Amino acid sequence: AGCLVSAAGGNSDVLKRAEGWKGLCGADKVDKLPPVTALKGAGTTESIIWRDAERTFKSEPLRKQMISTLEAVADGDYHQGMGYFCGFLLLVVEPSDVSKILHRVGTDDFYTPGYWKGQPEAFVRDAMAYERLLEKRSPEVAAHLKTAGLVPEAYAQKWFVGLCVHTMPFRPL
Repeated sequence: AGCLVSAAGGNSDVLKRAEGWKGLCGADKVDKLPPVTALKGAGTTESIIWRDAERTFKSEPLRKQMISTLEAVADGDYHQGMGYFCGFLLLVVEPSDVSKILHRVGTDDFYTPGYWKGQPEAFVRDAMAYERLLEKRSPEVAAHLKTAGLVPEAYAQKWFVGLCVHTMPFRPL
């Protein structure tokens, strides 16, 4: 398990549920991660990953764990959404498995390829498609969002790029 440990009467069901996630996305079939291009500032406090880890975890050991996990898969580019998902997974999954899950979800065509980039064109395209669907299915909501000046890249980011880890209760995840 990750940094969340089984407590008396508490977390065992959560940890058991998380055990299946590696197999669910095919990360159990990843023997070795491919080599990656280091991010700008990798290994220093100049790294965007370092700053995201600082905002995610209070303890230095957990920050370092998040940084090394993300640097193992962020292939020369990074988006904060990968950090959201990584921080969440590190609570309940071993870091080596988190890297494999991030790799599969971030690169497999079935999941979110191109979403975890500094300029996530795939996400922007899908957010715009979502806006068009919203206009057809819930025109009042779409009109309200437009009137408020909200673009889909802003309001859909934590859903699409962050995979809802900030917005959904644990059970549906």
